Amino acid sequence: MLARLEQGCGSCKRLYMKIVNMHDAKTRLSQLVEKAAKGEPFIIAKAGKPLARVTAIDSPEPGKERRLGFLKRQIKVPEDFDRMGEQEISELFGSWRESLLEQAYSALNR
Repeated sequence: MLARLEQGCGSCKRLYMKIVNMHDAKTRLSQLVEKAAKGEPFIIAKAGKPLARVTAIDSPEPGKERRLGFLKRQIKVPEDFDRMGEQEISELFGSWRESLLEQAYSALNR
């Protein structure tokens, strides 16, 4: 089972973690801890209620992890970014499309 946890710190994050019931956690603790150490955190629940989150020691604390915006103001995206290479792409895929249409047309006229 997967859980969606929301944590607030500036903007809300959604984390998806595996939920393991208490009995399974006791039975497979070594295996689960090994996975957590490799970056696969999990939640231990009792009667469906989350009780503990198990993560690797060196994993960032919730909310401390920054991914989006870390290069803010360091990279300039050109105004025509969405049109870059437009002519070359059109030439490459335009001829391919025409070739397919010709093949389909000739197959229909057989």
